[in-house]
Amino acid sequence: MPYIASIGTYLPCWGAPLHRVAGDDEDAITLAVEAGRAALIASGAVERVVLVTRDMPLMESSNAAVLLAGLGLDPELEVDERLGGAPATLDALSYDCAPQSDGAAALVLAADEVVDRFTDRPVWIRGVGLGLDSVMHQHKPDMTTLPATTRAAKQAFSMASMTPADVDVTEIHDFFTGIEIISYEDLGFAERFGGYKLVEAEVTSVGGALPVNPSGGLKAKGHPPGATGVAQCVELFAQLRGEAVNEVDGARVALAHNIGGPTEGSAGTVPEGPAKGPW
Repeated sequence: MPYIASIGTYLPCWGAPLHRVAGDDEDAITLAVEAGRAALIASGAVERVVLVTRDMPLMESSNAAVLLAGLGLDPELEVDERLGGAPATLDALSYDCAPQSDGAAALVLAADEVVDRFTDRPVWIRGVGLGLDSVMHQHKPDMTTLPATTRAAKQAFSMASMTPADVDVTEIHDFFTGIEIISYEDLGFAERFGGYKLVEAEVTSVGGALPVNPSGGLKAKGHPPGATGVAQCVELFAQLRGEAVNEVDGARVALAHNIGGPTEGSAGTVPEGPAKGPW
């Protein structure tokens, strides 16, 4: 019985370091080849190639031969094209992707019995959580939710004896715009498929009921892998002490949300500010 051995997509972050920058000669067939290569990583023998595009036929003239050659496949293989699916060109995604960058961040952690050696206004870690999921996307049954995030959030809120409603400000791992919206739902801030409503109502703006990423987020300030999660906690430390540049007035409880790899891991941290702030 025929079956789908693997699926590949190619969503390049144009302009980001180590990635190609789209030029005048950028064409859709190049993207199709890259998507095919992603599929071949997890594939065995290939008997048929199905190309899904939005509304631009790619398999005209000799493009089928170009695609098969680019994938190193038998030139006699059948190539079936289906219109009405994914976009054929992806230039519009430029500002939906976080640029990877260099950077560093650091925190000092201290036990409660010695914290007064360092500060008289500590920020307390009330809860932490770690969630895991499948690594390969083709092993995930639903790409509209990230189970690792849901698990991490539940653990962190449970340890803190708090709920999403207690959060005054949050730093969310927005390495793609779509992931930020999905995370609103997975973290418990919005109902399923209702995350966009928070944006429309300006709930997540600074000055809204739940300010998200007052630091600017990964897309605005860059994404140094390894340092990003700690940098989120540094921002929230400043927020909860009333010392942040883009201050959220009166914030007492925060949530830091981080994602690792191809969404197979997520961490959540719930810090709480000093009992008495400067406000």
